Amino acid sequence: MEPGARYDWDEHNEGHVAAHRVRPPEVEEVPANDPIHIETRVDARSGEERVLELGHTCAASSSLPDYWTVRPSRTPGTAPASPTC
Repeated sequence: MEPGARYDWDEHNEGHVAAHRVRPPEVEEVPANDPIHIETRVDARSGEERVLELGHTCAASSSLPDYWTVRPSRTPGTAPASPTC
């Protein structure tokens, strides 16, 4: 994820991570903790590029997979610049 980018949480995304017993702030820690890039693919339905990374969070005792999509039309915010743990 590019520096300065941010996650755009909606009800669907929050519900998806909650079903895995993960909170949005934990997911947001992954890019700051040197994740491993697994794959980049184009979603067949939306045509959006999806990136899968595997990384650590402060709270997780194991690695967390993180899918994200670049949406340049969104207003950029800030993301952690360095590991938060």
